Amino acid sequence: MKTFRSKVDTWLLATLIILLGGTASLMAYERIWFMMVSIMLIAGFISYMLFNTIYRISGKTLIIRSGFLSRQTIEIGSITRISESNDIITSPAASLDRLEIIYGKRKRILVSPRDKTGFIKELSLVNPGIEVRMKKK
Repeated sequence: MKTFRSKVDTWLLATLIILLGGTASLMAYERIWFMMVSIMLIAGFISYMLFNTIYRISGKTLIIRSGFLSRQTIEIGSITRISESNDIITSPAASLDRLEIIYGKRKRILVSPRDKTGFIKELSLVNPGIEVRMKKK
């Protein structure tokens, strides 16, 4: 079993800290304690989701987990293509530096492993037929 953590964009983290931290500070200044606590709970939940997004390769299965709310299982044998993407659609990825995985019949998912090369290598060991399309640097 091999586990890969999601890359977390610094700009995303900074934006959340500024927006939620600033709002919580304002609520504390205005002594609106219920709202301040609510914002801090939301910030904690978002942080948990960002830092607990993982991609686990277990046997012939890719398990994608984002916090405790989202879990998806993909048979690695059904993966036909992996390519780099910066698509902004909602996905279990905490970065816009993403990989698009095409699998099954026209299904796709976006992931953002920190170690993209290692991730692709591990998937290719299970399914050597995966077409890999990486952008030229």
